[in-house]
Amino acid sequence: MKNLVEFMTESFKAELNNVNEQNINEGEIKDEKEFREYAHAKLKEAFVSWENLESFISGLTNSLYNGMYIDEFKWTKALVSSAYKGNLVQVETISSPLSSADTAKAFTKKARELFLNFQMPSTQYNAWAKVGGAGKPITTWSDPEDIVILIRNDVRAYMDVTVLANAFQIDKAVLLGNIYPVDSFDVYDDEGNKIFDGSNIFGMIADRNWFKIKPVDQFMENGYNANNRAMQYFLNNIKMYEFSLFANAVVFATTEATVNPTAFKFLVGGEEKTSITITKSTDVEVVTTPYSANASITYASSASSYATVAKKDSQNKVITITPVADGSANITATVGEVTGTLAVTVDV
Repeated sequence: MKNLVEFMTESFKAELNNVNEQNINEGEIKDEKEFREYAHAKLKEAFVSWENLESFISGLTNSLYNGMYIDEFKWTKALVSSAYKGNLVQVETISSPLSSADTAKAFTKKARELFLNFQMPSTQYNAWAKVGGAGKPITTWSDPEDIVILIRNDVRAYMDVTVLANAFQIDKAVLLGNIYPVDSFDVYDDEGNKIFDGSNIFGMIADRNWFKIKPVDQFMENGYNANNRAMQYFLNNIKMYEFSLFANAVVFATTEATVNPTAFKFLVGGEEKTSITITKSTDVEVVTTPYSANASITYASSASSYATVAKKDSQNKVITITPVADGSANITATVGEVTGTLAVTVDV
């Protein structure tokens, strides 16, 4: 577990993405506080001999730092879960590799394919376009030594590492250095309540630069509590947890997450419009907030005798409005309780 955290703090070469999820607390500055208190009698025991003092210091240090490593491990996994939950990472939909030997083989084959494709210049494996991408995708590639695999322990136990090494045509020792096992991709709050079910996520293949975990500050303080004659020790570990939209990364999951929009806007010729006049069939781009929202949008015309609307080539966010007769109609885009409206005047 400690190795998983350490490898992610090695480089920070790409742009940072600040993701502030409401239910998964990552993508921000984390100020972790570890606290231990030792009563006066316990302190007296420590100073009986050098051996006791060494044992006390070692126990105190291990206790504080073990708590810190556990939290870092959880927050690092939450980056993957958050990116998946917000549709901010590429997702490869697979059948469970635990269901049969055939699905396990298919999983291995797909992982090797992605390992090879990551090394080629491509726009398909980063998430820049998923958030709008300033109007165009970005081309990225990865060095083979920077490609890492996060994989659930139940999957790793099912598939022999030697088989994986042969599939990737990598020395077994080298592959082991690039595989980071995790127990699950579930996310829990501080009270131990599950706030995200990651059971449909089986792993992730990514450029190590996707993980943006930057140390900000770390310090230890102590103080004396006269009320109960106890010495208190505090370890503060402050880090920034982010992920990059530019680096290659693909999550293996049985389904894609559904992200609902909170607002709509309509673009015609790249310009935002609340009303338009049309004389012929017109394509309109529908932009959602957040941009990565992927829930199916229902479109309707308030007066189909004047104008009709349909998704263009089955695209979810591009529509074609077709004039029928002179008049007016409201074109609506709806997901759940959220609706956007474009006023259309037909002049044929």
